[in-house]
Amino acid sequence: MSNIYFYYLATHLLVINDLLGGGWTDPAYRLELQTICYSGVFDALYGGRIPRDTPEVMKVVLLGWRAAQRVTGWWDRLTRQTPLWQWRHLREVSALEVFWKWDNIGISTLGDVWGESHMRSFEEIQESYSLNKTQFPKYLQLRHTLLVHIRPGDSVPNCSPMEARTMMGGQGRRGISQLYRSLLFNTTPSHENLRRKWEGWVGPIEEADWRDVLMAPRTMSMTSRFRVLQTLYLHTAYLTPERLFKTGLRQTADCPRCSSPDADFFHMVWACPVIMTYWKAIVGEVSKVLHSEVEMVPFPLLLGAMGEMGLRRADRIFLGEVCLVAKRDIMIEWKAEAAPTLTMWRRGVDLCALCEKSVYEARGCPNKYNKIWG
Repeated sequence: MSNIYFYYLATHLLVINDLLGGGWTDPAYRLELQTICYSGVFDALYGGRIPRDTPEVMKVVLLGWRAAQRVTGWWDRLTRQTPLWQWRHLREVSALEVFWKWDNIGISTLGDVWGESHMRSFEEIQESYSLNKTQFPKYLQLRHTLLVHIRPGDSVPNCSPMEARTMMGGQGRRGISQLYRSLLFNTTPSHENLRRKWEGWVGPIEEADWRDVLMAPRTMSMTSRFRVLQTLYLHTAYLTPERLFKTGLRQTADCPRCSSPDADFFHMVWACPVIMTYWKAIVGEVSKVLHSEVEMVPFPLLLGAMGEMGLRRADRIFLGEVCLVAKRDIMIEWKAEAAPTLTMWRRGVDLCALCEKSVYEARGCPNKYNKIWG
């Protein structure tokens, strides 16, 4: 996983922060939150089935939370925040009937009935939740069932690292950096297999160059969608004809443009003769704009490491941006028999320039925009 993945994961967890801890009072955000939530959100957070009618935005948030728990090593582990009645790994508890009254009065998580290392006494629960004494047999039934999962004397932590971060409350967008650091601290991603894959396509990659490649998604553009696009390119995260053929979802591995029998990712975005012609036209256009000959090499154009291009910094930024537009258009026309058109690319570059102009002006540095796009 690349660092940019964890950044976007942390961004999704802001919604979980509000669900578990609250504290973000912006009215527009509160309205949006109400439109994407549903009653079973807490069960889904911990592995319950995500209903089909769940809004797509909320699905992303839920899957992000699960990914975060896996990254930090707390997926499928009990904490006192674990849902008591619907969690899929407490099936024996979920099978218990007529406990709906307990749920209605607020006994909904493991921490409501279990202390740090033991089951709370019936008297404690009765005092905390005004539980009727006729519920004592159910208490014994629940205690017996929980002992299937927790041995007497076992310590159940109050919360996982992600639960602790999200329940702090009042963080707003400042919480992104804290969540981001927590996710990075709890993982040591290895990119060696990915590096070897790219070396098989573009040749040996020096360590310093590879670090630039890994940083490219964060530095090539200020636009989030382009950062995600570069991340997907880096990880070759598209379903190529070759990959679909190997999984039995396609009858052949032929390229839809040139009919090559081995249409892997590199072929689809570079080596295909039709796509190569498209890249040559773009490189020719950019060379004219920069008044400098841009090399037709895949390493900087596809992976975004422009350090060896012999261009000034502003020109390297410009080249990276226009290449991102080209790569986006290739993805848009992924299954087409023809390559994207230069007209489509020019239109995308113009729109990209307008968007970046607004950002630079808002930041009070229009001169930097002029250096890059002038």
